[in-house]
Amino acid sequence: MKSPGDSLRHSEKPYLRHMVISPQEFLAQELNSPILDVRTPAEFEEAHIPGAINLPIFDNNERALVGTVYKNHSPDQALKVGLDIVGPKMSSIVSTAQRIAPDGKARVYCWRGGMRSNSMAWLLTTAGFQVDVLEGGYKAFRNEIRRAISNDFDFRVLGGFTGSAKTQVLHSMKEQGAQVIDLEGIAKHKGSSFGNLLEEEQPGTEAFIVKVWDELRKLDPNQVIWMEDESRTIGRVYVSDELLYQIKNSRLIFIERTMEQRAAFLAEDYGNIDPHLLKLGFERITKRLGGQNVQLAIELIDQGDLAGAATIGLRYYDKTYSHGLSKREAENVQTFDGKGINPEETAKALLASNIWK
Repeated sequence: MKSPGDSLRHSEKPYLRHMVISPQEFLAQELNSPILDVRTPAEFEEAHIPGAINLPIFDNNERALVGTVYKNHSPDQALKVGLDIVGPKMSSIVSTAQRIAPDGKARVYCWRGGMRSNSMAWLLTTAGFQVDVLEGGYKAFRNEIRRAISNDFDFRVLGGFTGSAKTQVLHSMKEQGAQVIDLEGIAKHKGSSFGNLLEEEQPGTEAFIVKVWDELRKLDPNQVIWMEDESRTIGRVYVSDELLYQIKNSRLIFIERTMEQRAAFLAEDYGNIDPHLLKLGFERITKRLGGQNVQLAIELIDQGDLAGAATIGLRYYDKTYSHGLSKREAENVQTFDGKGINPEETAKALLASNIWK
């Protein structure tokens, strides 16, 4: 005898029942159906599943109101307030969903896979959609991508003192066919006190982690993946424990360049930056560099001697990087002589060498 569930599943209107699926199943349906993020615009802006479209049940203020009622009164009262808010929106939500998913198939998620996503799924299935709900919501997705990042990738980490043009070498390696993850590019920050002098808006840490995962999943995990050596933070963005562990425990290729070569590179790299911003960068590290050194660097900037000013800054950054390098296992660090050659030549020679294989 068939159970009621079997009858519903095999009825003429199977869409009357939505399916709750795991993060792995949800993500595996990459091209099958649009993803609807039913969280607030603020939650969506902080971070979301790549490719998702925001179709919120509540706006930011409405969610705050429901939460306040839940906390100060009761879950039942909060539910009634939520129904009063959503009721007038239902027709508009369905119309929007029909434009986004004209074939009537959609994937839906909220924060924990609870009332918001299931309410949206109920509404859309009632309107004739076939809906899959992400089990555990965005929180489960976040756990899944952190697990994925902690997989045993075959990373090679490009190291070197500040001014060694590591990012430029990485970009050239990518142009020459290597697999590369540009963490500083994703974080929109070059690192150090001078890393974001143009004040480009950085993503939040959560959005950064999602972007790293999204870039990693496009690459072949069975082949070497190159990235730059990083510390716990890149500007205001925090590197996740899983990724930091990979960075610190993978083989590091240390590019050797002369102080003069590095200072000249930094002078060229920052040559178009407003001198006032360069001075602010030095002032931010006054306690570490010393007031007299900062004042001398500022005088050199005023004189147009950016290489001289960079040399002063490098004395501090070299000590800091050397300290971090000393914590690595010696057998995991190999040096590459990059003195006298540009980033493109460095990338070509490095990829042709055997030291990283």
